Amino acid sequence: MNTSWRQKLVFLFIVMLGSVSLSLANPISQGVWDRIDKSQLPQAGIDRPVMPSSYEAFRLNKAALQNLLSQAPEEFTDGRTVILTLPMPDG
Repeated sequence: MNTSWRQKLVFLFIVMLGSVSLSLANPISQGVWDRIDKSQLPQAGIDRPVMPSSYEAFRLNKAALQNLLSQAPEEFTDGRTVILTLPMPDG
């Protein structure tokens, strides 16, 4: 294999790896969900037959959500991909 081809393949691999890591990190969606302390949740008078033993509580940051959605492209148009991440049970 020619050296220039090897260099091109290495460069392409680095660019693809960088693109994947940027899309996974997606800094644009940061700040939409704020983790809150469970002690802040109102619990007086709640009669629940089943209560989870382990959970995390989040609050939606409406201003951050509006900012995120304002950057999303209109439907069926090309534009920057915006991903809204949701808190998942496994973190």
